[in-house]
Amino acid sequence: MTTDVSLSCFDGFSLIYSKSTQGKGREYVAKQIIDPGTTVLKVTPYATAIFDSFKKRLCARCLCAHPTKSFSTHCLGCDQVYFCSIDCANKYLKWHDPGCCDVLRKLASLKKVDRHMKSVAKLVVMIYWQRQKNNEDNSYTLVQHLESHYDDWDQDIKRDWHRIHTFLWKHISALGWLLPHETDADIMHLVSKIESNGFGIYLENRLDVVAGRALYPLASLFNHDCAYNCQPRGKFREMTIRTLSTIQKEDPLTIAYTDTDLPVMNRRQKLLQDYYFTCQCNRCLLESASKKRK
Repeated sequence: MTTDVSLSCFDGFSLIYSKSTQGKGREYVAKQIIDPGTTVLKVTPYATAIFDSFKKRLCARCLCAHPTKSFSTHCLGCDQVYFCSIDCANKYLKWHDPGCCDVLRKLASLKKVDRHMKSVAKLVVMIYWQRQKNNEDNSYTLVQHLESHYDDWDQDIKRDWHRIHTFLWKHISALGWLLPHETDADIMHLVSKIESNGFGIYLENRLDVVAGRALYPLASLFNHDCAYNCQPRGKFREMTIRTLSTIQKEDPLTIAYTDTDLPVMNRRQKLLQDYYFTCQCNRCLLESASKKRK
């Protein structure tokens, strides 16, 4: 999912490292034998975006959920971000500029745009805002190295995204958040990166309820396998990835990008549609060969 990228100094990197593999790009592999249940990565997101329908239930800063109904503390400038406490509100809103409020408010009121596209657009806004806020560090480099498939989109998909494309270009360029060399195509490449690399934000103790999207660039170096050996779990802002089985030295560490209970043809179709690759993992090859023999 990514090209070359430098890694942070999380302790788990004593167990894993990234390398380029032909046909797979960058991926994590084991430095040594790793036991089941071992934490190999802990990361916080570069940026998050909560779905409009959940914005009052999740704190925009720490992502904790209201135990019964909704939070009342919110940004008075846009009414699009809510907080569990005054402390979270103050720390978040310290950097929340009026331009960000304006574009979030206009995005929320945009008509005839489905929830999926709107949530991706919201995360695009938050990523550019995060880059603007932290313009003196190099953390955006991790986002830059994520792989985009925008050039592979067919014209029908590009037409579907036209309204969001126009909206983001108009408002992000007006805010002065783009670098001198960046164009509207760069915005759409970021959209594609989110599509292929974004993770869901789930309600606490409800892994079947997706409440938003988050971008964890370092976690995107886990490639897919239908017989995956690692599993991500989120708690508030932190994602933890643990091993599910014994992993041998130099073996890849993998997660599932799709529902692996689906039949092989459905899995492959879903992965090709969403991630632009035909899965060639051992499980897919064996199941596909079995179907052909029948």
